[in-house]
Amino acid sequence: EKGESYPNRNQYEVMFITNLVYLNLPTSSGFSLSGGWIGGGSVGAAILGLQHINHNSSLLPNYYLNMTWSDTKCRAGPGVQALFDQLSIEPVKLLVLAASCSKSTIPQSRFSQHFDILQLSYAAASPLLNNRKLYPNFFRTYPSDTNLNPTRIQLCKRFNWKNIAIIYENDDTGVFYEALKPLLSLAKENNITITALQSFIPGSDPFDALMNIKERKTKIIVGGFYAATSRAVFCRAYHLNLTGPSYVWMIYGWYGEQWWKSPHGIQVGDVYCNDSQMDQAVDGYFSTEAVPISVLQEKTISGLTPADWVKIYHEFQRNSNLPRGSEELAAFAYDAVWTIALMLNQSIPKLQAMNKSLDQFKYYDQDFYRVFKEEMSKVSFLGITGPVTFSSTGDRLGPMLIERLIGGKEITIGRYYTNLQMTDWNYSVEIKWNLPDRYANVAPSNGIITVMACLGEVWCRTIGFTMAFAALFAKTWRIKTIFNSNIIVKRKVMRDRSLYGIVFAAVLVDVIVLSLQLAIDTTTIQSENQMKYTISQEDSYEEIIYIYVHRQCTSNYEIAWNVLLCGANGVLLLYGAYLAWKTRKIQLSMANDSKFIGLAIYSVAVFASLSIFATIALRDNVDLHFAAMALLTLIATTCTTCLVFVPKILALKQELKSKKNVNSSIYGLSMSLRTISRRTPTDSDPNAKLNGNNSESSLDYKIQQ
Repeated sequence: EKGESYPNRNQYEVMFITNLVYLNLPTSSGFSLSGGWIGGGSVGAAILGLQHINHNSSLLPNYYLNMTWSDTKCRAGPGVQALFDQLSIEPVKLLVLAASCSKSTIPQSRFSQHFDILQLSYAAASPLLNNRKLYPNFFRTYPSDTNLNPTRIQLCKRFNWKNIAIIYENDDTGVFYEALKPLLSLAKENNITITALQSFIPGSDPFDALMNIKERKTKIIVGGFYAATSRAVFCRAYHLNLTGPSYVWMIYGWYGEQWWKSPHGIQVGDVYCNDSQMDQAVDGYFSTEAVPISVLQEKTISGLTPADWVKIYHEFQRNSNLPRGSEELAAFAYDAVWTIALMLNQSIPKLQAMNKSLDQFKYYDQDFYRVFKEEMSKVSFLGITGPVTFSSTGDRLGPMLIERLIGGKEITIGRYYTNLQMTDWNYSVEIKWNLPDRYANVAPSNGIITVMACLGEVWCRTIGFTMAFAALFAKTWRIKTIFNSNIIVKRKVMRDRSLYGIVFAAVLVDVIVLSLQLAIDTTTIQSENQMKYTISQEDSYEEIIYIYVHRQCTSNYEIAWNVLLCGANGVLLLYGAYLAWKTRKIQLSMANDSKFIGLAIYSVAVFASLSIFATIALRDNVDLHFAAMALLTLIATTCTTCLVFVPKILALKQELKSKKNVNSSIYGLSMSLRTISRRTPTDSDPNAKLNGNNSESSLDYKIQQ
């Protein structure tokens, strides 16, 4: 039975069953292990997992798990060579646990499948490994890099980034291109422009690729490379002024602590960077990775909570002589070992049904391969990294972590849940861009003047509306008082001073309410910064930063005062609309404009309602709110003015035309009478001529009379 002490067990059994797992991890000690990524911290995590499994009497009874491991150097050639060496010697290995880098994992998986054995990785994240036709024997406890692209899109959405550039190292396997390729389509779907897609050969100077990005004048850069290459990229970017507060980088988060530092500095081409310069270069970058430690503080399959495991792991590392390196993915290696143990444990009953056992395993055995693959797909447990399950392509499903480097430490600012497509932001972390202090206040603001301007706008808009509408209401009220909709019911004189009194009373109500608000509730200024970047010159990489400040007046009981004012004017508006409807059919000449006044009241009611809706809906959009309010005000006042005065102008014009026609008729009649009464006398009848002259004079006199 398994228990606290297992060294006294049968050595033949240990020798045969030992090495059930081949673990491919770096062997060099210290922080200078070879390869693009130094992951020595995962060796201790895997060994710690084996110890916990071998001390668990309910798991793999009568069996003892062990492993042999080698350094893949994060390269394809050394990785395949190490795997070949291990599979070529006794004892037989039941499963391959490899590797950390995708560039070595991909060829290893193509090689191991010829032996009909499974391969499980704790860190390889390339989307290429999702292909079940090419890698049918592959599983991983680390999520695919494909899940990082939606996380990057969420970052762009939060900070409203519309243009991004991509730079990556392009090796023979194309792992980073395949990882970033889905980002192209995702960006297009979310109206984000990819201004540059640049690549370079690992180990070469990325100068040309970075210069192409600089010429595009894009400030958001997404990088895809291993830690060693990332150091070179940031060093070159530092000397090209592509770092600092004016540029934002998004990279992988699994490099490890202080990954940008090197004992001898960084040499890239003709430039050199020391630790201090590298500190400045990487400051403020954003990183994305799978959540390394579960936030669920529950007991896991090992009986430990994630917090307990972290303490035990760190103590184990301090007291061992195992390789050192990044510990970002250590928990994934620990969960990978438990995944193997659970798979083997689940396979025992099925193998017994075939009259087989784990110690009878051999390469090229399809029965073992089929059983192991089926049981691996069914593995499900709560691990240190969270729930461990596999998709149909052997991928691990899990949340993504979003961090930012602040003061030399990566601080969590959010988590993206792939299955829910939801981001949980940590707003307690303040995002500062550390912009230069050189600035000019283009539009200085005085607090008292700003408050007076805000109050002036409220008073003018409120009283102006009341005066305009109360005048229309008063005239409609006079018409309703004198007439009903069909006949005259009474003769009642309403003088103009009565109408002035209605207008004065309505304005007085507004003045009282506004005065109470001014006396009781203090008005303050609330400012909101909005930042925009513009290039000062076409041939310059320097930029001018304009900071737009949106200031608005607010008070403690602002909503209550607005409801009170809108309520009073709303009642008046509704009653005015009712009066306009009741007087719509009056046809008397003395009230011939009642129909147009009614239309004016209706238009005021409609546009007043629209202005209230625009104020609520567009409050945060300064430009659109101002444009909407100005347009509604102009349309409402123009319509009211036209409806009230244009009919009067047309009536006056018609009246003047009628008077002109009457005068023309009188003048025509006069001329006709003159023509009829005038007679021309002959020379032989002087008396007739004399009489004729006398008659004309008499007629002229009558007409003049």
